[in-house]
Amino acid sequence: MPQGETCTVIRYEAVSAPQKIQLELRPLFAHRLNSEIRSEYKQNDFTVATSGGQTIKAEGCGLSSFCTATKGKWEIKPLWFENVMYEQDDVQNASGDSLWAPGTLTLEMNEGDVAFMVLSGEKQDYTPEQLE
Repeated sequence: MPQGETCTVIRYEAVSAPQKIQLELRPLFAHRLNSEIRSEYKQNDFTVATSGGQTIKAEGCGLSSFCTATKGKWEIKPLWFENVMYEQDDVQNASGDSLWAPGTLTLEMNEGDVAFMVLSGEKQDYTPEQLE
């Protein structure tokens, strides 16, 4: 999380790969406070749209999120993950969380390749050099 920025940057590196590998990433969205758990959403609470090349925009519950990758191709295929339980939950009879995935990002990497994913509330246009 870059200081002073409202985004999270994730760096993926193929440290050792004797041949090309395929990486599939499926980001999950909750659009809620981190102290809340929502066990139920309406089926149409979330939508997704491509927002230029390797960026998607997820909207739901009155919030927007952008997910931008420096490599790869998005396949829009929404999927719900229901009854997600967290290790730190120590409340008995707590209901599980529901998380929404807009689709998958697929990218191919060779040994030494680096790819970044930037998650934020506003579209970010960092170059790979700036992210590094």
